[in-house]
Amino acid sequence: AKHRPTDIPVALRPSRADVLPYLGFRHITGVKQWEPLAKARYIEQLFSLTKKSETPRERYGEVARAIGSRRDHIKRNLDALAVYKQIKEDDFYEIDGLNDESIKFSVLSTALADEKIGKFVGISRQDDDGDYLPQDPIINPNRLDPSSIQELSRWLFEKDDKGKTRVGESRNLKYLSAVVDSPKAIAAFRSNAPLKIAYHLTSAVTKDFLELLYLAEGYLTEAASMVA
Repeated sequence: AKHRPTDIPVALRPSRADVLPYLGFRHITGVKQWEPLAKARYIEQLFSLTKKSETPRERYGEVARAIGSRRDHIKRNLDALAVYKQIKEDDFYEIDGLNDESIKFSVLSTALADEKIGKFVGISRQDDDGDYLPQDPIINPNRLDPSSIQELSRWLFEKDDKGKTRVGESRNLKYLSAVVDSPKAIAAFRSNAPLKIAYHLTSAVTKDFLELLYLAEGYLTEAASMVA
């Protein structure tokens, strides 16, 4: 370097809480993007600074406003982090190669964003009308179902001899969602049936079948118009 400074400018803050907004600006919306797990941990720090007397929804909203995000996005990150903590506490279930560095937190977060998978591990519950109600595990982690979290972790991250997981690609999460919501299908999946086979035991396959019929009808209509 042609010039070596003897003084450099710094900004002093009395505590970490005072510098958190800057960290969020730099690492979430700024130039140095955090990995998903680091981002979730940061969101948890902001969440811990909100008033415990407020409702969870209000606290999620306060964090969302602080970093320019949405309330549901904040809850999704904190839900996934609560489940991740359970996985880490159980030493990643001794899944070969799974640890702090290798776990795909974004895959876990995407899976848990599904209402049925979230209900399966205890992130939410269903009332008598079938509506999904939040459990807020970041506040009450004892509402999570450890055994279901272990199953989900193995399905998502444990690899076979060919290097494949039970779920496979993230687009297959829609099949897993239907499977965990069907006693018959999940029993088959737990007995090592392939995910697609277990999915065929759910009511969701009827919807897929109808969609294919409508698609076929559309093609036939288009073909008929060409003949005319």
